[in-house]
Amino acid sequence: KELGEKAEILLVAVPISSTPRVVEELAGMVGEGKLLMDIASVKGEVVRTMKGVKGRMELASLHPLFGPGAKDLKNKTVISVPVKVGRRYEEFTRFLSSKGARVVEMGAEEHDRFMAVTQALTHFLLLSCAEALGELGFEEKLSTPLFSSLLQLVRASLASDPLLCGEIQLLNPHSKEARRKLVGIMEELDRELSSGRTEKLRRILEHWGRKWRREVERAYEELYEEWEGRTPSGSSP
Repeated sequence: KELGEKAEILLVAVPISSTPRVVEELAGMVGEGKLLMDIASVKGEVVRTMKGVKGRMELASLHPLFGPGAKDLKNKTVISVPVKVGRRYEEFTRFLSSKGARVVEMGAEEHDRFMAVTQALTHFLLLSCAEALGELGFEEKLSTPLFSSLLQLVRASLASDPLLCGEIQLLNPHSKEARRKLVGIMEELDRELSSGRTEKLRRILEHWGRKWRREVERAYEELYEEWEGRTPSGSSP
């Protein structure tokens, strides 16, 4: 209570499932003109809570798209869902920008749809790969550039907090749709390959290769630059 009365800016950083309750409790202690924010990875419920809060404090829901491994804010993205904002919020976002952050404002529904892909789908894919690689086994010295980069991503994903990963999957209402889409495509591709056909595999490579042509070329070059910086010699992609 004393903190809520004295602090000019309060930032709630608790599990996603607890965030709405904590925000509601703190809102009753925050004085006029103060700024109350959270950094939950799912926005729907906490933003609904903020919209129902009474009082003359400012309210915004933030989501830094990076973890504690980041050394500074330079070129980092921070999503903001403004709920009831004013001078204090504007000062805070200007401060973030002055440190090199990109502040992107959007609504809670839009945020959760994007994060179902950016977070839920990514975690689901990489953790599934971790389990498959662990069960199948592999020889790291026989890595190709693509496999080496995949392995690095898989290992980095295992540093994630289990509670956070689980709540992103369970509390974002769009996560299941993203998982089902990925699994459905994998199952369809597997059925075709198992029956000796490669039409879908070829269509994926040709269609998305054309659509993302510039990004594909740049990614391929960067893949090799990074890989050759890690290994003295290598094999085919």
